[in-house]
Amino acid sequence: MKEEQLIKNLIKEGRGEQLEFLEVVQNKEVAKVICSFLNTNGGVLVIGVKDGVIKGIRDAEKMIGELNCFLLDEIIPEVPINISIEKLGYINFIIVKVYKGS
Repeated sequence: MKEEQLIKNLIKEGRGEQLEFLEVVQNKEVAKVICSFLNTNGGVLVIGVKDGVIKGIRDAEKMIGELNCFLLDEIIPEVPINISIEKLGYINFIIVKVYKGS
């Protein structure tokens, strides 16, 4: 319950310099957001949210695998990120934590 509230608060906070939302996994869009976070102070990307509502991601594990492969090929050197699947009830969504680049 505590984690669900943290997630809801994060979504309620809305977009900002260190917080971005995407409705679906689009590799190039995710890479752009990651690069912008790397060039500032890092940030969090939440995928599966539209207009402040969690829509979820189908086949989240598959999407993460494909996204990891894309990022390894496209962003050099390897980026300091953590990608995870989170749940709110029965809805899966993806969180990408991006740490400040060097």
